[in-house]
Amino acid sequence: MPVELLWSPLALARLQQIRAYAAMDKPEAAERLAMRIVAVVEALRSHPHLGRAAASPGIRELPIGGTPYIVLDRVQGRRVTISTISHGAQRKE
Repeated sequence: MPVELLWSPLALARLQQIRAYAAMDKPEAAERLAMRIVAVVEALRSHPHLGRAAASPGIRELPIGGTPYIVLDRVQGRRVTISTISHGAQRKE
């Protein structure tokens, strides 16, 4: 049974920032990148424990393959909340 997936306002804002930044050079690639991030996040509906445990308790990290981005999420019962999306070179916690 799929779990509920919620995006925090910060995660949605970060997705838009990532898309906008990538679009400055390659608009088509920016849209593909955003769609890839969303598709990987959607996989959490069926597999809420994808990724790995983060340093902070209760937080999980889901790398977006082929990109420098990492989705930070929290699993709570039948709900997964997407906290934010960070660049691998950024401090995550």
